[in-house]
Amino acid sequence: MTLLHNLNQDLLDETISPIEAMESCKLIANFLNESKELVMIKFCKMLSNNFKVITECADYIYRNEKDAEKLCLMATLILKSVCAIANQDDTLDTTMNINETVQESTINIKDQIKNLRIAHQLTTKAILYATRDELLACVEVFNWTMANFYMFRDNYAIESGLFTETCIPEHSQTSARSLYCIKHILNTYMSCCALDINSELKYLTYFEVAGDKITKAEFSNKIDQLPMMIQHFYLEGQSLTAYKIILALKHSLRHFKNLDGSVIQILNRIVKECTTQLLQRVFSTNKIDTELAYSLLIPYGLDESIAFINHQLTIYKRQIPKFKTLAELALKILYYYRSTAYKKFYVELIQVSNWWLRIPDCRIPLKTFFKCSKEQLLESLIHFQHLNLRMIEDFCKDFNFNVQYYYQIYLKKSLLNWKPEYDKVQDVYGKININITTSESNLLERCNEVVELLEGKEAVYDFINNLRHEVNYYHYEVFSTIFTILEKLNKSKDYKNMLLLLHFLKTYRRINKPSDSEMEEWYNLFPDSQKIDPLSNYRIPFTPTLFSIDIWKIIRPELNLQTYKIWFQVIPILNKILNKNEICSYVIKEIVSSGILQKNICDSYVLHPIHDNLFELIDKCVQNMTNLEMATSAVYQLVMHTPKGADQVSAAKLCLKYAIQYKESGAENDPALIKAFTKVQKKYQNFAATHILHTNQINVDKYSNVLLEPNELIDALYMNESIIERADRVLLNCPDINKAVDELGILFHIDVHQTRIRLLENWLSERASLDFNLTMPKSSSLTIDDDVNSVNLKRAAYICKSEGMVEWQKYLLKVGLGGKSEKNIHYKANALSCFIIISDVLAIQDLTEMSFDAFRNFIDKLYLLSDLQYLGLPITDIEILDKYKKTELLRRLAKDTYNPAAVKTMAHICITYIEYDLRFWKIIINATISLNLIHLLKKYVNFLKNEPAFKYKKFYIAAWQTIINQSFKMDTSDSARLYNSCIDNMLAIQACPVLPSLNFGDIFNNYCYLQMFEFSAVIVQYFPIEEQRIYIERIVKSKGNISTAVGKLSKFGICGITKVQRMLESY
Repeated sequence: MTLLHNLNQDLLDETISPIEAMESCKLIANFLNESKELVMIKFCKMLSNNFKVITECADYIYRNEKDAEKLCLMATLILKSVCAIANQDDTLDTTMNINETVQESTINIKDQIKNLRIAHQLTTKAILYATRDELLACVEVFNWTMANFYMFRDNYAIESGLFTETCIPEHSQTSARSLYCIKHILNTYMSCCALDINSELKYLTYFEVAGDKITKAEFSNKIDQLPMMIQHFYLEGQSLTAYKIILALKHSLRHFKNLDGSVIQILNRIVKECTTQLLQRVFSTNKIDTELAYSLLIPYGLDESIAFINHQLTIYKRQIPKFKTLAELALKILYYYRSTAYKKFYVELIQVSNWWLRIPDCRIPLKTFFKCSKEQLLESLIHFQHLNLRMIEDFCKDFNFNVQYYYQIYLKKSLLNWKPEYDKVQDVYGKININITTSESNLLERCNEVVELLEGKEAVYDFINNLRHEVNYYHYEVFSTIFTILEKLNKSKDYKNMLLLLHFLKTYRRINKPSDSEMEEWYNLFPDSQKIDPLSNYRIPFTPTLFSIDIWKIIRPELNLQTYKIWFQVIPILNKILNKNEICSYVIKEIVSSGILQKNICDSYVLHPIHDNLFELIDKCVQNMTNLEMATSAVYQLVMHTPKGADQVSAAKLCLKYAIQYKESGAENDPALIKAFTKVQKKYQNFAATHILHTNQINVDKYSNVLLEPNELIDALYMNESIIERADRVLLNCPDINKAVDELGILFHIDVHQTRIRLLENWLSERASLDFNLTMPKSSSLTIDDDVNSVNLKRAAYICKSEGMVEWQKYLLKVGLGGKSEKNIHYKANALSCFIIISDVLAIQDLTEMSFDAFRNFIDKLYLLSDLQYLGLPITDIEILDKYKKTELLRRLAKDTYNPAAVKTMAHICITYIEYDLRFWKIIINATISLNLIHLLKKYVNFLKNEPAFKYKKFYIAAWQTIINQSFKMDTSDSARLYNSCIDNMLAIQACPVLPSLNFGDIFNNYCYLQMFEFSAVIVQYFPIEEQRIYIERIVKSKGNISTAVGKLSKFGICGITKVQRMLESY
């Protein structure tokens, strides 16, 4: 022993290594002639905490020794050396003692774990080589090494694979605290062994000494500390190790017959707590170790085990794999106790769990999946398309259902729940179309598969036939599938038209949104839906309405000029309901109801066509109609709803086109047909005539009563006042009567040339005299007096500007110069006057071979001859007139100054032959004033103003004063026209050759009376200087400062504006 003590000292002094120490043990054994293994055991007993030496020795003994005793003694020594520092103080009162002890420990945990593993290997080998007498003692040691098995199991992959209990925490690290607890429990047991020596415990008690023995009271005290020890295992996740150690302690204590009953109770309670803790740990893992759980539950008894499992089912009801395992465990427990009380319940739980696990991404809520009836569950699974036919069959077998019934449900759900997937595609016009990507053939294949499994084909036919009334009527593919199957089930039924119609609808893109009636029908069929199917924006409903006379409710909104030909394709399918006549008729009605013709039209009458292209398309559409009466009626409705203007004329013309065809196709003398045709014809003529007047800027209201009387209309048009206004001055936007008449002639098929000849002859027959405006240059053409006769001559001249004017010129010259003509001198003079109005100077010279002045003088003399003959003077020739003494003629005419004709003739002679005799002109001027022939008076004074002898004559001044005073008799209703008239008067006043001799008081008062104070102010400049302030004061008091208004008159050529403004500003 001295040698071993010396060796231990060398090891403590670190003068030798653990391996050298083991080799020294071998040498000592040889020297003492003892067993090497026994010497090593003795040496290891001396060591306190050098686990590396113990490891080397234990490993050597394991590899070389076969004696069960030595193997078990080495294993026992390893167990006793666990956390050897604890030997310093075996008293354990509080948790704090453990913590302090552990903190002071320098134990190498890995070496101790390795030693425990070697201890397990040693006892295993000892059992293999033990004799019968040694076997029980070896098993006792083996049980204690096995109690620590789960502390070192994970260290080797092969054992991790063989022992797959999932309750062991992964990557757990054994602490010194756990090793200390093991040591404490083992020492407690060994102390108890010392109380009652037994051959079965000879190896465990081999190293016990007298000082290790304790009393029963001390043993009971140590047992009381066990729950605190076990708690440390729980904290490190070593529930299984705790259970194994306590179980090993309980089983080992069976050798002691005189133990206190309280010790057994404490142990039983601790075992149950460990079992409960371990079960909770087992069930909390991802995968339950059913064998371990089963072995742990059996001691509980049936009721307690089932209650425990039910509690765990409640906890893990959302972890279906674990839930299923718990149910299977419950069944196993029931089988063990041969109980059938809850067997059906757990079997259903297992089956439902299997189905939940079999269906990934199930759309049924977990709670509903497990709580609803199995019938409802199966229907829901079919509804959500989680099952195929094979799975339906399996489900029915699991729950003993009639599989045929659920095949029908599967077929029904497959058809009713089918939803197409589609892509939205935008065309070049911006319209959205859809492209169905879901395969219809897959649906048909699936349905055919289930139909093959169904029994009773007649019942299947009826079942499927009834289903079509529940199908979403925008799912054409489902209807195609149904009709294909029905046709297959019953060959006598023909669904060809149905399938053809569906084929057409699949290619058709809906135009309008669903109608209110369509949406109402949808919600009646599918009351639970929140909104109508989005496909309704692209597809029309496939309902029984399509096969009835009410089909128009569906397709009428779809008919327009772009789609009507598409619907012609359906006519062969629905020939008893659809036809081209009604389709085209509805297209026209749709145009009317859409309001497109009235869109963006603000004017009451539209002069230019807006919808030419539209009417071309309408014409092409109506050409498809074979019922001409219906075609005419449809277009007539279009006419009546087309805005007034060019488009309405186009519509009426189109209607007349079909009315003519309708008339030609019917009986020749059919009163109704003739009446209808006449109605359309008159509508067209009315609208066309109205349009002609509008386009030529003619007031239609004046001629509304004679629009359909072409001759009266033309006569009335040539009496339009614009003809006279056009002749008197230049007009912009003047009505074009000639053009209107030409167009009316074409419309009503009238020879307008003959009509114009008739009117021309009538107007040339009227008396007229020339307007001798001698202020005009000699190259200008003459104009005509503004009396009735001259007005007619202006109208005649306007007519002659129509058609070919050269032909009219020739015609007028022929009439005016024809010597043998039956026309009187007045007619000829009018004809030549009309000719000179429509001709320029060069044309006159070329056609008459006379100078312009000579030709004009010739016409004047013709008029003079006519006037003289009218007054009874028998002068019939121009040559005689030229030779006749003019003073004689004037004296004779002067005797009849109360006769306007005589006065006018006197003036005519003086002007034609340029006579300035004061005697006769005084007579002429005074007579003209007294006869109030103001328009003639203006002409006479203009003729005389270039002759100085007349300038200061009283009759001449009186003539100007009369003209100016009369000019203020004007229309005051139109302020704009009144203002322009005042400007004209002011310009005439300022151009008056006898301006200083006029009485400006009347003129001033006239302007003030008309409230035209700016013109009154201009007149003030012509008053004497001493009177000007008085008149300015009157103006200012009446109107205030009008300097700005006066300034605006300067742009009209009125003189003295600056002077007048200074007078106004100085007041």
